Amino acid sequence: MTIGKRLTMLALAFCCLPVSALPQSDCLSYETPDVKLTGRVIRKVFPGRPNYESLKKGDEPEPAWLLHLAKPICLKASEQNEVDEAEGRVTVIHLVLRGKQFAQLRKLRRKGGVTVAGSLFHSFTGHHHAAVLMTVSSIKGSLRHQGTRLPARNTKGMKVPITNISGVKLRQSPTMKAKVVETLGVGDEVEVIEKTVSDAGNEADALWALVKPYRSMKGDLDSHQRGWVLDKHLGYKNRFKRITSWKKESISAELGDYFFTIEVKKDGSFIHKWQPCIDCGEKPDCDKGEKKVGRECVSRGHLYRYGNFVWARKPTKYWEYLFIDKRGNLRSVYPEDR
Repeated sequence: MTIGKRLTMLALAFCCLPVSALPQSDCLSYETPDVKLTGRVIRKVFPGRPNYESLKKGDEPEPAWLLHLAKPICLKASEQNEVDEAEGRVTVIHLVLRGKQFAQLRKLRRKGGVTVAGSLFHSFTGHHHAAVLMTVSSIKGSLRHQGTRLPARNTKGMKVPITNISGVKLRQSPTMKAKVVETLGVGDEVEVIEKTVSDAGNEADALWALVKPYRSMKGDLDSHQRGWVLDKHLGYKNRFKRITSWKKESISAELGDYFFTIEVKKDGSFIHKWQPCIDCGEKPDCDKGEKKVGRECVSRGHLYRYGNFVWARKPTKYWEYLFIDKRGNLRSVYPEDR
């Protein structure tokens, strides 16, 4: 055999290798009794009997629950059962459920990712809609970290504030190792584009959101920039809890020609007053829900809290964002007050 032919055969051999296969040393075993896997669940309807080809042509609908894994897995061939073949890269698992597990999964999947445990086996009939299946023994929500309620399933287009007091890094991809493209401050608002579950070991750091800046407290963000932030730092409305007990406190802040004060009462309610500027002498145009008192616009509202971030909610189209400092006092997110 000539050298040229040998090189050609070697090239063909390498091109046919499964480049995306995972290292064998990391592969799971079918014999492992209680494998735990995390991801997002979808319900998909496949064509069933008699031909398993097309719903439009009359095949019976056959719904299946599929787990899209946060991190691909691989499986070694079973030494006990020849049906359980080796799989180099598995990203979807067909879940075999029973009894109350259907209702449990329906409820949990609306709130984000899930972690399922059970035994794995390889597909062997037309009723199996993934290469690998799991007979599920337990199900739990995997992203309900630190008592946080996950946002509504449809969050695309929502404009929400950054709630982390130290600010957050806008990254090129959903991982802490990714390059930082922008720094967002507390109270800066972003628009949510989409979400994804990463392969982070810590469940609190597994859910990421792709966002673009919408409004900055400093006014210097690039609104065309996009990037990823941890979803736990976003202030969806349903994450806030009403404050029912607080100390009497007064907060004042100024941004440009806008000056306001918030007088907080013990039950968490407040009176909000604002005017164009301290020394302007002008009478403001008050918003709907506000009452004009001299040179001030006055409204009432209530405080809501998510961690150390506070939403001063009032019956107008504008509201204020505050945060709790290290001394336990309320501060405005405006730079002049920090």
